[in-house]
Amino acid sequence: MKYYVLVSVARCAEKGRQDLVQATCDIVATEIENIWKRASLPIVQHKTIVSKIRSYHDKHRALLKSYQKSKDNENYKQKLQKFKKDCEVLFDIASCKCKSLSTCSCEKTRKIPKQDHEFLLDQRGERRMMIGSLDKKATLKNMDLSDRKLKRKQFEENSMSLQIHERKRKGNGKT
Repeated sequence: MKYYVLVSVARCAEKGRQDLVQATCDIVATEIENIWKRASLPIVQHKTIVSKIRSYHDKHRALLKSYQKSKDNENYKQKLQKFKKDCEVLFDIASCKCKSLSTCSCEKTRKIPKQDHEFLLDQRGERRMMIGSLDKKATLKNMDLSDRKLKRKQFEENSMSLQIHERKRKGNGKT
């Protein structure tokens, strides 16, 4: 929420007017996605992230609207404390919310890799770990995997075109 307010104020000063909430949510969502991608964690879709940010924004605005008249009200103070506490929790956009790899039933593209699962659990809890510099081994492994997938796809496309070509040739030879 702090970053959202920072971006909103910066854009407001830049343009000289109150900027659209949606545009600010979009900028913040893109930045959050970049952070999560650096950690190599699969994330939910962009529009889901934007809607989650928008939800936080709406809750924040609702609390601010009644601040002047309710700031001494105990119920309002409790709501404010609850919102502050909720903001301290990780803004979790991981596509897999499972706490244990052994019980995870998510589809393969949404699963958290084994080597990253411990990091994500830490971020959801105590937050002692942090994203470091580039993991060269993991990067090379991911690049090799991408290369193999690309080669497999090219091979399949080539074999499909050869099969089509063979069928056409056989079809022309019979007539």
